[in-house]
Amino acid sequence: MELRHLRSFLVLAEELHFGRAAQRLHIAQPPLSIQIMQLERELQVTLFDRSNRRVSLTNAGTVFAREAQQILKGIDTAISETRKAHAGETGHLRVGVVSSALYTLFPSVMNRFQAMCPKVEIILKELSSAEQISALIDEQLDVGILYPLQSPSDISTRCVLTSPVVAAIPSEHPLAQRKKWRFEEVVQERFIVPRRGLEPLLYDTVIALCRDYGFSPRVVQEANTIHSALGMVASSLGIALVPEFARKLRQEGVVFQTLGHRTKTVSLMLAFRAALPSPVVGRFVSCFSAAS
Repeated sequence: MELRHLRSFLVLAEELHFGRAAQRLHIAQPPLSIQIMQLERELQVTLFDRSNRRVSLTNAGTVFAREAQQILKGIDTAISETRKAHAGETGHLRVGVVSSALYTLFPSVMNRFQAMCPKVEIILKELSSAEQISALIDEQLDVGILYPLQSPSDISTRCVLTSPVVAAIPSEHPLAQRKKWRFEEVVQERFIVPRRGLEPLLYDTVIALCRDYGFSPRVVQEANTIHSALGMVASSLGIALVPEFARKLRQEGVVFQTLGHRTKTVSLMLAFRAALPSPVVGRFVSCFSAAS
């Protein structure tokens, strides 16, 4: 059964006149008559009562008109939704994030993306950088926001945010009250560092920065996230070296001190599979470009 036969049938069912229906369909009357006869032969029913003066639907024709309208409506919807999916306007997007991404670029990017693609469902997963790379390789994620990490060549990455490292100090600590201080003064302090197994880049950055100043930090605590590290700092368990964007957490009991020109930087990266990224991923990536 051809869709054009259904459409021709419905037009004739509305007009109940072969001449007017053919005119609406932009075809001659004989081809329309042939289409209707082919449709009736296929269905093995009579759809129209025909006389010299009038054309009317049979009972079977009335039922078929109702069902044919639903069929064509469903097909039109399927075509429309398929085209939207192809253009990246519908579907779903699985996004992995490190926790710090949730209070930096991510909110503004998500607002922009949802305004652009309101029908795309976002499936958000909070994962470490290593977990995100594994999920991207296994096609369990579409895009990730993570710290730099060695990844295979089929994973594309781009930097979306760079932040200098600052010192997070308990507000009751003597150094917290001073406007100027030297980083060498914290040599004997207790340090809270990122757990290397979760975020090796953050851990290595802290260790390298301390070594640049000629000492190895006295590590007393390891934190799974920057948020938890700041909680430990507020509890006076030690000091921490964190990206400056950690200020946005507004952790009570913590003072942030800059380290000067000798500090290091930490970046957040966007990662996705390089081979034929979907239109939805392309739209999401473009939102970061607009935000930068």
